[in-house]
Amino acid sequence: MDVTGDSQYNASRNLKMLYKAGLLTQEKQGKWVYYTLAVQEQPHWIALVESVRTLPEQRFAQVSARCQQRLALRVNNECVVGANSEEWLSRSL
Repeated sequence: MDVTGDSQYNASRNLKMLYKAGLLTQEKQGKWVYYTLAVQEQPHWIALVESVRTLPEQRFAQVSARCQQRLALRVNNECVVGANSEEWLSRSL
């Protein structure tokens, strides 16, 4: 949420709706839920996913860069740096 500026509530709700629609799979680990793009076989879902992939990259450059910064802080593929931590806030400006 710190990458996109969305609230936890909105992000969780939107991901859950995409999961219920069949676009995402979910894996629960403790209190966390990890979502992944589901394999799509129906033509209309394939077209939807492909249309998102063709969006102009420059429109999302800043969010993409922040996402890459955030992912680089992971240890063993898990987030270990809080959204309001000094370490993240000093890097994300």
